[in-house]
Amino acid sequence: MKFCPECGTKLDETMRFCPECGHPVEISSQDPFFHIDPELLARRIKQHTAPNRTMVKESYTFTGDSMMTIDEVLSLLFPQLDILSRLSNAYPEEELYTDLHNDLSLVIHSFQQGNKQSLFGQDHQILNTLINFWDLIVEVLTQKDFIGYKNEITVYKKYISDLDYILTHGITTSQQVLPSSQRACHEDFDPSVAKEIESLINELHEMKPSFKREAYNPSIDYRQELYKLTGLERLKASIDDHILDIKVQLKRKELFPDLKINPSFNCIFKGKPGTGKTSVARLLSGILKQEGLISNGCYVEVDASSLVSGYIGFSAKITRLAALESFGGVLFIDEAYSLMNAQGSKANAGAEVIDTLTPLMENYRDKLTVILAGYDKEMDLFLQNANTGFPSRFKSVFQFDDYTDEELMSIFLKFAEAEHYALTPEAKKRVKTILWFIVSQKDKMKQFANARTARNLYEYIRVRCTRRIHKEGYADLCTIQLEDVDLERSEIDMIINK
Repeated sequence: MKFCPECGTKLDETMRFCPECGHPVEISSQDPFFHIDPELLARRIKQHTAPNRTMVKESYTFTGDSMMTIDEVLSLLFPQLDILSRLSNAYPEEELYTDLHNDLSLVIHSFQQGNKQSLFGQDHQILNTLINFWDLIVEVLTQKDFIGYKNEITVYKKYISDLDYILTHGITTSQQVLPSSQRACHEDFDPSVAKEIESLINELHEMKPSFKREAYNPSIDYRQELYKLTGLERLKASIDDHILDIKVQLKRKELFPDLKINPSFNCIFKGKPGTGKTSVARLLSGILKQEGLISNGCYVEVDASSLVSGYIGFSAKITRLAALESFGGVLFIDEAYSLMNAQGSKANAGAEVIDTLTPLMENYRDKLTVILAGYDKEMDLFLQNANTGFPSRFKSVFQFDDYTDEELMSIFLKFAEAEHYALTPEAKKRVKTILWFIVSQKDKMKQFANARTARNLYEYIRVRCTRRIHKEGYADLCTIQLEDVDLERSEIDMIINK
């Protein structure tokens, strides 16, 4: 089981993004694929014949024994494309993951055209290859550590059943899937730009990255959710002050029409990994909506690298699309410094992104709110080397401080409580000592990552606890004891550098 490094939400093993705060989920040595040899897997796939399996039709809510609609097929294939995309990005040197991702993308694109009536030829072969792939993954993980990888094995077995279901039932066009441009549009898109959004999506076609876009939820008190986040007290107060300043200046503008004010909340988030930048950005979009400072409160999240295309002109189109989709809300660009190369100068595509965003921020002050995020030194260098008009578009810089050892302890306990674990007093005292040591040495560590470090520590301790519980015959399934957290210095170093 994984946890979000930003907000601590429990995550499914196949998720690329946290459903609560949108933070990207990284693949690490904890991921089962880290331990699998792709070359050996590729050779075995060519020789492998998947065994006959009994379908469990009750697990599906589709059309029973009749043919499936394209929408139903896509709903089963997209999760598999998602994890294959994550694998190909995490292990770019492994051709197997990239080939499987590309092959499944072709099948899905064919279905999305809306004219597919049956599976045949290459499509049929690709899905059968995927069945063999997941079947072998299940075999490898079962042999390696069935208990440790129980959740993953369940997921991959479901993928096998999903593919079997598609191959068994076939496809009908009685319920056509909508064109991609229509599927991508949301009801709260600004009507004045909806047509341009559709046009850009059609131009970009498969080159359009998958932006994470969340609509404003009026049932959530976003300010209270911000206050609930561990630590960040100075940041929370600073955000309140800036919002209050904008509201007061708008009131003064009513009294003195000649005043020139900038009511936008364009800002920069700086801080080390795991300090909550993504979580705060998501909540800030809702707060600004609740305060009446933006119109619809939607939240669009992109990595700067996803705005960059290898084709001339396409970076500008992708950037403009991301901005248009965020009109009335917040556009959050993470790792903005990646638009610069290692020497701090703009790459052509990165410059294209900046040069596209700058006039948009000027011409659409009342519609576009941009938050750039990244690490301190890298962001400073980025802003120094961006064109002169770009940094001036950002009203404020918010600093995300490192968590204290007490705050990291609170985060650690949240991870434990989420899985119904309790620590003995002795174990809790030992964890506090470990976290105090980590924080005291953080300036000497290259990999200190705040909440992520607390998460890594928790996951390591949980595995030790699991081994002890198994050894003791499952007598107590809910208590983390002192021996589970009594770590050697070498173990602590390994956790920090994870």
